[in-house]
Amino acid sequence: MKNLIVALVMMIAVSTASIAQGRRGGGERMPPEKRAEMQTKRMTEELGLNADQQQKLLALNTERIKKSQELGREETEKRREIREGYEKDLKAILTPEQQEKLKEARREGRGPRGDAGRTGDAPSGGRKRSPAPEK
Repeated sequence: MKNLIVALVMMIAVSTASIAQGRRGGGERMPPEKRAEMQTKRMTEELGLNADQQQKLLALNTERIKKSQELGREETEKRREIREGYEKDLKAILTPEQQEKLKEARREGRGPRGDAGRTGDAPSGGRKRSPAPEK
């Protein structure tokens, strides 16, 4: 009887752990190349990029994502430098009209933000939260 109870408790513990992992995507991170590909596709659709721009942007996105993943969560200054370099290179790839579209998409929360918006600063187009309305 004691063995049966121990077995049931173990089964419940394993089931709970596997369910929790399932919600987080199994703990697996998407490879940088796949993330860059998805971001480039979204930006292509949003901004109407041509083939040359897509190729340059894919390389730029891949490089930025890889650099960001190499850093620890605490290296905020280096992340800021990566983001600023990304924004400068991105501006060189996009036409003025596409830059405006990206700015608008970021304002509306639709566009890619680089790493902006997560840290609360928004020099590169990330959204800042507006204060909650008073009641």
